[in-house]
Amino acid sequence: ILKNKLKDKTLIIGIGLEAQDDKIRNVCIKKGLDKKDYEKSIKLLKENGIRILTYVFLKPIYLTEKEAIEEVIRTIEYAFKSGTDEVALEVAFVQEGTLMAKLFKEKKYRPPWLWSVIDVIKKTYHLGPIHVGGFEDEPSPIAIPSNCPLCSLKIKNILQQYRETHNINLLNNLECSCFKIWKKEVSKLLMRH
Repeated sequence: ILKNKLKDKTLIIGIGLEAQDDKIRNVCIKKGLDKKDYEKSIKLLKENGIRILTYVFLKPIYLTEKEAIEEVIRTIEYAFKSGTDEVALEVAFVQEGTLMAKLFKEKKYRPPWLWSVIDVIKKTYHLGPIHVGGFEDEPSPIAIPSNCPLCSLKIKNILQQYRETHNINLLNNLECSCFKIWKKEVSKLLMRH
């Protein structure tokens, strides 16, 4: 009915999948969504000619940086394979009064590196449109994705340009000394908490 009222306009419906792994989605994120329901929704929307945007989440609590990157890449691949038309990559930031904030203050959680955001985009952009959510909200987060003080602002500005243009070349040939620290962190062996 809604599609008919829109006439020649495109209807896009967003679905918050967050993670393809059931445990991560329903225990770490507390989503309460079954993958079968996601797949049924995609099928129904596709049958009715509706575009689908799937929300995926980078770095829920309890995951290492490496685990978070690997899970979000698997999730993006799964979403496109399931029939989504585009993906919104939502990147964790820390809001006061949450379990994430408690873990952050106890130094048991850190929002993702900006290098991780770039890595995910570069490894998945060929699958379809990848939109990147902003890192700010109201009330203001107490911690947002970052690199080191030398490059964080520059990389955030480049990511903003990517949001506006989807030009993947903006994410090539970026350098900073903290890249080696990030690379070392994401090459650690996986350890579940």
